[in-house]
Amino acid sequence: MNLISTELLETQDQYLDLLKKIVDKPIESITRVDVDQINLFWYEKRNLIELAASYIFSTKDVFAFTGTANFDMNLVDRRRFFLFGDIRIYDDPLPSYLKVSTLSNNNAFRDAVVRSINISIKAIEQFRGQLLVIPLRSLFELTMDNYDTFYSTAEILFLKEFPQINTSAEFDKVKSLHDIESCGDNSLLKMCPLFDGDNLHSSLAQRIVLFKQNSDSSFYAGLSDTQLYR
Repeated sequence: MNLISTELLETQDQYLDLLKKIVDKPIESITRVDVDQINLFWYEKRNLIELAASYIFSTKDVFAFTGTANFDMNLVDRRRFFLFGDIRIYDDPLPSYLKVSTLSNNNAFRDAVVRSINISIKAIEQFRGQLLVIPLRSLFELTMDNYDTFYSTAEILFLKEFPQINTSAEFDKVKSLHDIESCGDNSLLKMCPLFDGDNLHSSLAQRIVLFKQNSDSSFYAGLSDTQLYR
């Protein structure tokens, strides 16, 4: 396990070097080939992360920040995160972003990728040894023996918010946020913040409007409000 821990720390240094090489370029000259190196890097490290999950993470108290595109290192309440657990992980969203969009002729997405790279660089440098930057969600998909099982489990958990809806096909018929609130369990709908500072007591429509104001449009372009919530 000591060898695995050492390799994890070495991986952080290697990833830091890669991110710096990419972000040191003028933003307009960053290409898909450049950022694909990120996915390739973690693909090559997938077995190491799987070993760490099996022999280290499973035996320790592990706390992870996941599902966030804006990991603000300066907030006091975020710093409290480092008081908990034996191991702390920032779930790097970069590989997941790169699966759903391209950089060509998409300056907004390129800007978002560069911001995310800078966040990961800052996380590794500022909290070296206290925080691991690892794309957990992306690697979990790579190491799943049956992704269909993972997806169906996620769907089951999502649909628990809606007692009157039993299948994904039924949810696809929901056309508005008002309908979501009408058929959803209000207590569960208000358990998941959509962004930093989200007022869980506001209507879902208001929360989605504010979510869009606080997010890069490239992440939700082409989605209806119900698809975005899902």
